[in-house]
Amino acid sequence: MKTFLKKYKWWIFGVVFSYPFYCLLIGEIWHFGELYTFGLPLNEFMTVWIALGGIIGVVSNIGLTQKRITIQEEQQINQQKQFEEQQKRWEKQDAQQEKIRSEQEKQFNKQIEKQNDQIQIQQKQLRDTRFSSGVELLGNNNESARIGGAYNLYFLAKENSEDYLKPVCGILCAHIRSITSSKEYREGCKDKSSNEIQTILKLLFRRRDNYSFVLDDSNPIFCRCYKDLSGTFLRGVDFFYTKMDNVNFCNAELYDVNFNAADLSGVHFSNAILNDVNFGGAELDVEFKDAELKNINFSNAKFRQMMYFKGTVLENYSWEEITREGRSLELTKTI
Repeated sequence: MKTFLKKYKWWIFGVVFSYPFYCLLIGEIWHFGELYTFGLPLNEFMTVWIALGGIIGVVSNIGLTQKRITIQEEQQINQQKQFEEQQKRWEKQDAQQEKIRSEQEKQFNKQIEKQNDQIQIQQKQLRDTRFSSGVELLGNNNESARIGGAYNLYFLAKENSEDYLKPVCGILCAHIRSITSSKEYREGCKDKSSNEIQTILKLLFRRRDNYSFVLDDSNPIFCRCYKDLSGTFLRGVDFFYTKMDNVNFCNAELYDVNFNAADLSGVHFSNAILNDVNFGGAELDVEFKDAELKNINFSNAKFRQMMYFKGTVLENYSWEEITREGRSLELTKTI
């Protein structure tokens, strides 16, 4: 019943509102009784009836307008909800995509790290192979191969100083000690040290300022390394204008060696044999304790600190006498 009334309410309203007019029309045609006007004159009744219909129409129109407004508001609310839901879906999709991108980035970074680790391992293996190859070449019977091995180790230490600097320096010094200590080498190099030994010495030291070796380094790579050349046999080696520091020549034998204008710092010649050695014009921070000095020239040399000549032929002479032109050579000259 409610559904019926709701569905046909305007028809019902139209029929009720039109009833007086129909009654008047039919009454005039078929001469029915008079219309009941609630005690009002017909004109006033019709005026009131029409006014009432107008009021009902206005009220109904207001209701319809309000209903349309309510429907529009509901539609707006629904649209807002749909937009918010869509926004949430977009945000969820963005979050999922961001998560996917983050996972992909993590996987990519892991792959890069893994590749970098593999590259580092491969490079380490290559460096170790170079190191082993260089050491192996130092034991070769051919002198040229041994020199090649020394250069290989030198450049390996220069490129990877953190891992190989000290080991390479120690190996090159040990090689010099091993080669020069043999009886065969001493007999074969009575006039001058071999090309192999001189080449390795050039790798270990450099000449100062513009007087540089072919391998010119503004900062020699082995300058802070301890260089153990104790017990070595050197003859005819030229260290002119060379910078040498942290060197151990204890118990070494040096013949016809030139240190002219060299810079020697922290160099020890204790118990060494020095014959025909030239320190002229050199800057010295050196120890000569119990060294055997023959035909040594200290002319114009500069002693930075208290020199140790104890146990040598120069023990009781002043620095001025030792460095005076020709005086040191005269004092150490063999009879």
